[in-house]
Amino acid sequence: MAETLPERALTNNPVLREMLECGGVCLWETDLTTDVTVYQDGFWEQYGYSTASLANTRDMLKVVHPDDARAMSRAFRAHLAGETPFYQTVWRVVSPSGELHWLLSRGKVTARAADGAPLRMLGVYNDITELKRSEASLAESHAELDAVFRSSSDGLAVVAPDLTLIRANAAALRLVRRLGAYELVEGESIQNVPAFYPDRPVMADVARTLAGEAGVPPRAIAARDGIAWWEFSYSAVRGPAGEVLGAAITVRDITEQKRLDEVRMRSLRLESMGLLAGGIAHDFNNLLAAIVGNIELAQLAVSDPDVAAELGDARDAAGRAAELVAKLLAFSGRQDSVTGPVDFADLVLEMARFAGKIPGHHTPIRTSIPLPLPALVADATQLRQLVLNLLVNALDATREHGSSIQVRAFTVFDPNDLPDDLLLEPRPAASYIVLEVSDDGPGMDKETIARIFDPFFTTKPSGHGLGLASVLGAVRSHGGSIAVATEPDAGASFFIVLPVPGGPLTRA
Repeated sequence: MAETLPERALTNNPVLREMLECGGVCLWETDLTTDVTVYQDGFWEQYGYSTASLANTRDMLKVVHPDDARAMSRAFRAHLAGETPFYQTVWRVVSPSGELHWLLSRGKVTARAADGAPLRMLGVYNDITELKRSEASLAESHAELDAVFRSSSDGLAVVAPDLTLIRANAAALRLVRRLGAYELVEGESIQNVPAFYPDRPVMADVARTLAGEAGVPPRAIAARDGIAWWEFSYSAVRGPAGEVLGAAITVRDITEQKRLDEVRMRSLRLESMGLLAGGIAHDFNNLLAAIVGNIELAQLAVSDPDVAAELGDARDAAGRAAELVAKLLAFSGRQDSVTGPVDFADLVLEMARFAGKIPGHHTPIRTSIPLPLPALVADATQLRQLVLNLLVNALDATREHGSSIQVRAFTVFDPNDLPDDLLLEPRPAASYIVLEVSDDGPGMDKETIARIFDPFFTTKPSGHGLGLASVLGAVRSHGGSIAVATEPDAGASFFIVLPVPGGPLTRA
């Protein structure tokens, strides 16, 4: 039997013993000729077992987790056979309550017989349960972060100080392909991407981040097609001592945000112009009333035919000015209106027939209006003017380029099914009537679209620029909205949204 530990230096050196216990280390010694192992006092008791019950070396296998027993035995036999300089293995002890504790075992044969047979072995047990728990927690956190990294719809990338791409998720690589038409791979320098050449703003931002500069502001970058927009934001990756290890880059698609901002700004601009135009038109209308009244009084008092004719011309000119004022008031939504029940389907069909007879226009107008449509409570005169202005606009667009005009009207019950890019937020309603007037004319570019509802803006040599402005005013006065879908050489579609009386629905 091996010499027991109490007879060795451990008991005679209390300082060493205290140090070992503080470090979670337990000494053990095995007599390989008798298979008896002596453990440091109290070792097995801390796990719910008695040292005496595990004196035989093989008894220890009873408390080892079944999944670890084979690896432990294999490592033990390999060292006894001289195949390894040390015996080392990690295993779990199962306490009587079922609780698991992780142990690191290290040992070495200290005596062998003349024929090489092992006689004695000394070793230590180190409880690494807390370390294993920390490792498991760290691995779990790493897995969670990795899942977020990989699945994020935002592009995420980490760049080394030498601008080598350390890691990037699929979204980032996809955005790089679209932004710079380049297949970037991990381990490659981001300077190879055309959009990230050294003289480009993004590279300057990354360099500032790698230099440790805090608060580098986000930067919006447009794609090569000019349609998509992305926002780049940056953060330094720092080590334990605060040193910069790299730069984390987040790339977010802000195309929709840009579009909504543009729509919002256009809506605010049109609203401001409407307020200005309405105020001017209101005051000018009062002046016209006085002018027309005085002209009519002068007509009653004059007997000279030539003077009477000139006064008549002045009266006609004032009347035309009054028509322009009425259009400005319609654009601002401040025109006096008389509302009542309106059969919108009949109104649209009536205006389509009327527009088809306008001299000088030969483009056929085709209508598709399922009957019946919900009844509107509206100003029929304003709606007739609205529909006619849209039809005349389509007829003018197809005078030289184009061959057809399509008019549709339909009901929408879900606000989420309304057309995109609405200029105004429609009044909440139980349902909406949508009027679509489409043509296959030359279409419009972005600059034109941005101004088509401005008063007095026109692309026609003989136009006055108030047709679509009055359309917008009529839509606004009815709590509706309007949207335009067009591209150069691809025609244009105008969508009018009018709320139907009833309980409100909300748009998600």
